[in-house]
Amino acid sequence: MTDTQDSRPSTPLMVKVWDIWVRLFHWFLVAFIALSYLTGEIGGLDFTVPGTDRFISNMNLHVLSGITILGLVAFRIIWGFAGSTTARFKNFLNGPGVILSYVKTILKGPITFFAGHNPAGGAVVMVILIALLIQAGTGLFAQDDSFFATKGPLAFLVADETSKEVTGFHKQWWEYAIVTLIVLHITANLFYWLIKKQDLIVAMFTGRRRLPDGEADPNLSFSSARLGVAIAIGVAVLMWLVLNAEGL
Repeated sequence: MTDTQDSRPSTPLMVKVWDIWVRLFHWFLVAFIALSYLTGEIGGLDFTVPGTDRFISNMNLHVLSGITILGLVAFRIIWGFAGSTTARFKNFLNGPGVILSYVKTILKGPITFFAGHNPAGGAVVMVILIALLIQAGTGLFAQDDSFFATKGPLAFLVADETSKEVTGFHKQWWEYAIVTLIVLHITANLFYWLIKKQDLIVAMFTGRRRLPDGEADPNLSFSSARLGVAIAIGVAVLMWLVLNAEGL
């Protein structure tokens, strides 16, 4: 009697590709960018802290949201050097030639599987981080002239005229740079999901992706949770110092 191979299809292997810190960064960033949009463009989110008489104006909330985004970006930059395999810049940042070659392949047919960011996605991630760093950084020196006048936590370091010029740039940078990058990011993910049949969105929730047939386990390494906690605490302290700089 001869041996026969089992003809039943094997279950695709699910592998962990994103650590909890990358996922938390991503979804907290989405939430606080949305909050910054609501407070900066729509308003009406003023409230009094429950159990106290402390009033938080819409723009106060905008400042807190902006400082949180700055902290998230700072954490992600540090994590890009100290974090897990797929989080590290050295593992997904490539030169123009590699990026262009990859873009050509995705327009022609089947694409190469990347456990983390592909060359084009890695470049976009870096551009987004820099753009958000500029957005949140200029917000530190900006000021709002609405009914509840509010200034960024470092606006006291520059002249009023300079602060107003920075405020103008801060608003235009949002309208032309950040919004464009958000649309590009969403469009790219929909393209991969609907056209290339690679669901990158769910993986950012679960941390896992399905390996294509014949693809070897990437054997990724993941940094410790303690390291992530330590970096997060350090960044939070730094952001608190920035937020309260004028009174220190």
